[in-house]
Amino acid sequence: MESLCEGNKKDESVIYRIYTKSFFDSDGDGIGDVKGVTSKLSYFPSLGIGALALSDILETDSEGFLFGVTDYKRVNPALGTLSDIEELIQAAHSLGIDFYLSFPLGFTSTAHTWFEKSRAGVDLNPYREYYIWQKGKGKSAPSADRTPFKTPLWSYDEKSREWYRSYCGNNYPELNFDNPRVRKEIIDVLRFWIEKGVDGFIFENVYFATDKPLLAEDTLLYKAGEDIFTDGRGTYRMLREIKEKCPADIHIILSPQNVSSDIYPYLISGDRPVADKLIDTSLIFDTELIAKRAFSIKEFAERYLRMHSSTCVRDTLITFDDKAHSRLLSKFVAPDDDRIIPAGKMLSALLLCAVATPTLYQGQEIGMTDFTSFKANEHKNYTAAPELLHARSPFQWDNNRNAAFTASPYSEIPVNGNYHKINLLAESADSDSIFSFYRRMLSFRASSPALQSGSFHNYSDDTLLCFLREAETERLLFIANPTPKPLNAKPPKEFLGTAALCEICNYGVVSKTLNETMGLRPYEVRIFRLRPKPLALH
Repeated sequence: MESLCEGNKKDESVIYRIYTKSFFDSDGDGIGDVKGVTSKLSYFPSLGIGALALSDILETDSEGFLFGVTDYKRVNPALGTLSDIEELIQAAHSLGIDFYLSFPLGFTSTAHTWFEKSRAGVDLNPYREYYIWQKGKGKSAPSADRTPFKTPLWSYDEKSREWYRSYCGNNYPELNFDNPRVRKEIIDVLRFWIEKGVDGFIFENVYFATDKPLLAEDTLLYKAGEDIFTDGRGTYRMLREIKEKCPADIHIILSPQNVSSDIYPYLISGDRPVADKLIDTSLIFDTELIAKRAFSIKEFAERYLRMHSSTCVRDTLITFDDKAHSRLLSKFVAPDDDRIIPAGKMLSALLLCAVATPTLYQGQEIGMTDFTSFKANEHKNYTAAPELLHARSPFQWDNNRNAAFTASPYSEIPVNGNYHKINLLAESADSDSIFSFYRRMLSFRASSPALQSGSFHNYSDDTLLCFLREAETERLLFIANPTPKPLNAKPPKEFLGTAALCEICNYGVVSKTLNETMGLRPYEVRIFRLRPKPLALH
């Protein structure tokens, strides 16, 4: 079924995602900014990063779990100016780094000019149709429908005495993509950013739903089109127009929410795909901050393998951390657990041995953990909501005050207290650190035909993670113990006796050979290079 999603692969570079507000503060006001990213650009080529993606840099009136834009063509003044962005993009390009802009698609803030004009009047108001309005049933909403967040689908506006559709909450009115004027406005905004040098967009908060069965025996049941969706038809139409009207070399990435993987082929396959790649967030489903769910290492491993059985795995981005989720490493081990280093290295190997294109989120490569806790009464000094701090705490550059994130004694977002131990400077000088292992894995992937484009064959069992990545000239056998307990592992019998050499391991002392039984330590990973199969003679 892999052929369904072939033909849309573009740049395979590893993407590094930045939450600008907590990356680096260049002017000492306690808030990370665009110039701060520019000042740190030399870090990325040395790490092996080919593209940057900045989140939440557009003008907004508030920031919570979601990001409501008030002006699509302006930068949040706290983070910088348009000139700062242009300077960043130009500097990135000079280093061979692409620049992606995270773009909330589907809704705006209630403070956006479009919405303010929309609610100003019902009759003879062209902006009225920029959003989805309906009259209520008496004093009740048009329907009692609720969103996946368990919130009402409709919100009431006192000024115009009607209800507007608000899939993501009453502060985020949903745009009406059935309106060609709205689609033109969005296209104009994207062209504005393309003229600034943007190489692509990551469209966030994209929702689709369908009640039809979509696949049967690895075959699409319906032709790709907006009619298959029970929700998100307008968004699909908008994305189709974006793909048709934006230059072909502009890379479109979707970050779908609450979307079944069965829908993926309808978005990135066929003659008229609406995106080049999708971000698969299924692996961090249980770490979402807005919904407290129990985390299971076993379920994580099963999802990792299931992702590789998808027809669209080569056209997806794999992610372990982002701004909206708890850090995955913190779900595997406690921050003071000695096993945090092998666990962080194992996750690095899993990420960078995947078929999907890896994405890194700031701090992941040095093993940053969830923000732990405030000191007594310290939370009163900060405006950031505590539940949002897990993955948004500032990047830990070194062990100086505030982890050298800011020269100010005050950081708008509090720095995690473990920065004295976990920081880039210390780990750069330690060949056994998580950071050094990430650098090694990034370099290994970049030079590996098997990891770049090879096939994936699963040999895992209930306890052992085991798979083969194979290209014509290279075969790599991945074996890992994803649990916090030692494991006696038995590699697949068909590889026993094969010439094999352990090239990568996250522990210092390891057997270099592939034995019939191997004792794997907690979170141990070994990558064996096998002798390539003889080339077939024709």
